[in-house]
Amino acid sequence: LLSLRDPAQGEARLSGGLIGLELAGARARFGAVPDVALVGSGRLGTLYRVALEAVGLKVRTLDADLVVREGLFGAAHALWGAGR
Repeated sequence: LLSLRDPAQGEARLSGGLIGLELAGARARFGAVPDVALVGSGRLGTLYRVALEAVGLKVRTLDADLVVREGLFGAAHALWGAGR
């Protein structure tokens, strides 16, 4: 990685390698699955979606910001009820 002339090329190789290892570990732990729900957004979400599709998975992408907001709203509702 240090010998590459373009830093972006090194970043891409490192990101790809780490995501690939993560996907391989998930497959080893959970087995093969036909589809996956990806909670992500932005550049990193795109990298994961492309990687998941490259290994043949059907990907349903959920916007991370929206999912977090809905989760926080649900937690607040459970703790304090609808009136607060």
